[in-house]
Amino acid sequence: MDTEEFLDVMYQGWAKTVGAEDRFYVVGEPHTVEEWWPVYAVDKEDNRVKVATFLTEHDADWFASLHGAFPDLIRQVRTAMDEASNLDYRVDELTCRIAELEMEAAELERELNK
Repeated sequence: MDTEEFLDVMYQGWAKTVGAEDRFYVVGEPHTVEEWWPVYAVDKEDNRVKVATFLTEHDADWFASLHGAFPDLIRQVRTAMDEASNLDYRVDELTCRIAELEMEAAELERELNK
């Protein structure tokens, strides 16, 4: 699987998560000491759907943050890959042009040495 396919699979997986299209994830407070940290998918009207629970607040925060940032991360990786591809193409063009100029210079040098 190449990087593009990997990104597609990852994004498709994210898109299937609860509320990916219209909700954001927030960490709630546990009601008791024994309870784990809940993560909710929240819509614009503040309707909440519990999507996960975590043993620690740090884990819950990381999960909620990553879920929110994931689409932007995918977009930025794809943009960087496109830019790298464009730069590779430009390097190839310039390398070819350098070779052409070197051949022209060699031809001119031969003509001067006749």
